[in-house]
Amino acid sequence: MKNSIAASVLTFTVLIAPACLSTSAIAQELPTPVTSVVLTGDRLSLSLTNQTGSPVEYQAIGDTESRVLPPNSTVTLRDLRIPVSLLFRSQAVSDVGDRTGLITTDVRPNTSTGSLDITFKPTSDPLNLRSTVSVDANGNVYAY
Repeated sequence: MKNSIAASVLTFTVLIAPACLSTSAIAQELPTPVTSVVLTGDRLSLSLTNQTGSPVEYQAIGDTESRVLPPNSTVTLRDLRIPVSLLFRSQAVSDVGDRTGLITTDVRPNTSTGSLDITFKPTSDPLNLRSTVSVDANGNVYAY
């Protein structure tokens, strides 16, 4: 279970990245930041809220082990190293064709706390599916 979420996302990423793409084509396809956060050092706190109705498994790569956030609850991950990638998935997904348990995110900087608020929400639209939120060294936030 320790590496299950990281392995799942890695497998998903490898399967959707066509091998025929050149480096320049991949660079042109990088996502646009969904928001940005003002960094005051090399650490950032993330506030996670689960509004999906199902447990959400998550892991801040390099900072936390895989953990579970129960439905209708919030947790704050403090002092995560920048850059940071948060991987997550609903524990409600039972198989590849199942559309229950798909997650999207609402990501907003919290200027009063200097943290990033991430809310997990259910979605039935596979085009709105999210499994990763990343923050780069410049404070750009990506959700994919």
